Amino acid sequence: MLTVTRDMMLPTTITGSYPRPLWFDHNLDGRSFKAALGESAFREQYMDAVASIIAEQEAAGLDIVTDGDARFDLSVGGKSWFFYVLERLGGIHGHRDTSRGWMSRHGLRPGKILWEVQEAYQPGVVKEKLTRGPLEYTALWQIAQRMSGRPVKFGAICAPAPICSPGWGSCTIARPSARLLIL
Repeated sequence: MLTVTRDMMLPTTITGSYPRPLWFDHNLDGRSFKAALGESAFREQYMDAVASIIAEQEAAGLDIVTDGDARFDLSVGGKSWFFYVLERLGGIHGHRDTSRGWMSRHGLRPGKILWEVQEAYQPGVVKEKLTRGPLEYTALWQIAQRMSGRPVKFGAICAPAPICSPGWGSCTIARPSARLLIL
C-alpha cells in the first residue's frame, strides 16, 4: 500500500503528458539525461518546464503531481514517448520503414494525423543482444520530487512495445531468434 496517499480519500492526479512549452526548444536527441543536464541551455529549459508544470498542478489542487513527461523530445505524435527507451538501449541500430504498408492497408494519406504519426515512427532494428542503457528514471523522478512537497508519479513505457508493435506490422529483429537476443 502506498503510504503517502494512505489518508487521502480520493487522491487526484493527471494522466498523460503535459503540452511542452514552446520556449522549451532543446532536446535530448538520444543523449543521456544526466549528460544533457551538463548543457546549460537544456538544463535551464528543462528545470523551468518541470517547475512550471508542477506549479500548475499544485495550483489546481492535485494531490499527486507529475513532471509532465518533460524529458521527451519535441517530436511528431508523441514519438519520443516510445523512442526515449529505444534510443538508449544497446543492440538497436538503424530503423525499418514499415509505415507505407500500414498506411495503405488503412487507406491513410498525407494530411491525416495517423499518416503523419506513422511516417515519423520508424521502429529500431534489433541487430545485437539487447543491453541496458542510460534510462536514468531515478534522476528524472528525483528532480521533479525536489520541486514539490507532494508525491510525484512517474510514467514510462517498456521497450518491447515499440520494438514489436502490431501497428508496425512485425517485430523488427534482424536475426533468426528474438528470444536469444533478449536473454
